[in-house]
Amino acid sequence: MTGDYKVVLPLMVVCVISSLVTRGLYPETIYTEKLMRRGLDVRRNKNVTLLGQVSVSEVMTREVVTLDANMGVEEVKERLLSQSYTGYPVMMEDQLAGIITYEEVLDEIKKGNRNCQVGDIVHRNPLTVYPEDSIRTVMDQMAKGDVGRLPVVDADDPAKLVGIISRSDIINAYTVAINKEVG
Repeated sequence: MTGDYKVVLPLMVVCVISSLVTRGLYPETIYTEKLMRRGLDVRRNKNVTLLGQVSVSEVMTREVVTLDANMGVEEVKERLLSQSYTGYPVMMEDQLAGIITYEEVLDEIKKGNRNCQVGDIVHRNPLTVYPEDSIRTVMDQMAKGDVGRLPVVDADDPAKLVGIISRSDIINAYTVAINKEVG
């Protein structure tokens, strides 16, 4: 701006000093200051701790679409084509028998096992969570099992299905967590 290269170094020093003084007096930017006034601390990554405050029971889906273990894979295929989910809890006499995915049903049909029942190919002892678990626990379990949904079972009776929680429920948990934090 001055046309003189001799002032570049002093200008840089002044800019650094003024930046340090400003940060010392006003640690927040104008953007983070607005968020701080709303109660959101953006300096710390609070998403993980926020999700630790939301329980599974607050965001889980209670109306669960299930499959009966005695259903044939052809019947299940037709039923799954009318649904938008990719994984389903399988029930046997009102008890959780396991989990099955749409892809697994199709694989069995491709293998020629059209007469087998879902109970024969179900994943027994699936990863589960309890209603009182935190969303953080759910995220850890989903990552551990590389799954997109987990059955929610009663803590006193792990074979009793009370709901299901999916990735979309976890997204909704952010809203619940922020409302708790602000409200």
